[in-house]
Amino acid sequence: MAAMYENISEKNIVTTNGAIGANFLTLYSLVEPGDEVVSVLPTYQQMYSIPESFGANVKILRLRPENNFLPDMDELRSLVTKNTKMICINNPNNPSGSLMKEELLKEIVEIAKEVDAYVHSDEVYRGLYQEDDLVIPSIVDLYEKGISRRNWGIGCTW
Repeated sequence: MAAMYENISEKNIVTTNGAIGANFLTLYSLVEPGDEVVSVLPTYQQMYSIPESFGANVKILRLRPENNFLPDMDELRSLVTKNTKMICINNPNNPSGSLMKEELLKEIVEIAKEVDAYVHSDEVYRGLYQEDDLVIPSIVDLYEKGISRRNWGIGCTW
């Protein structure tokens, strides 16, 4: 599993009882009442409803068809504050299929770094691209506070 990433080892892998369990454990471990979480929408409901159930202030970054269902970086910047604990993304996005390429991911990382926030990236469909030679790194290979969720569990560098 660790071989699917560039910057993590076996000690950075946690296997779970499935996708929902992996996302839940990540959010449960890091999000506390009063924290601020920014989540894309559409995405898996748990990415925004679970933090909200823990008492977090959840802000929604809407993915719009006129932007090919990719995050608007100006809007993301306006939602992220010094209180932001986590940014939740889904790449490739479900249900739209939109794909954030490396440059966009790096921009999200830079925004997160400014406030020392985690980036939780649900990457269940990572690698299922229509272009055979397309390589998009995992968030864990771009950011030390990146968290990747795949079908088998969680990968993180911290």
